[in-house]
Amino acid sequence: MAVYSVSAGYHILRSFAGAEPAQAADESSGLAGDSGAGAELYARQCGSCHYADSTEAKVGPGLKGVLARDKLPFSDKPATEENVRHQFLRPAGRMPAFAFLSKREIADLIAYLKIL
Repeated sequence: MAVYSVSAGYHILRSFAGAEPAQAADESSGLAGDSGAGAELYARQCGSCHYADSTEAKVGPGLKGVLARDKLPFSDKPATEENVRHQFLRPAGRMPAFAFLSKREIADLIAYLKIL
């Protein structure tokens, strides 16, 4: 019965929102990332160190508009999806590696970073 309740709740909320969560194609993996799933993953994996709604530093740099910038924080590499993906796997500075993330999860995170 709980599965139906959650499913019904999703459809009710979706009817108010008017659309599915935003999706964006991840350039190098070819996967369409889901920004809604990326937001949830960001909250669990990234939010304790990075602000999503600011460029100010928390533990790590604020990531608002990170993919609209010329360069990524710390690495000074161009702000591209490929360089963000590389940052997850082989980070610059004190950031821990997130090599355990699947390609789908990385695509979701990148889709979320695009809308910050």
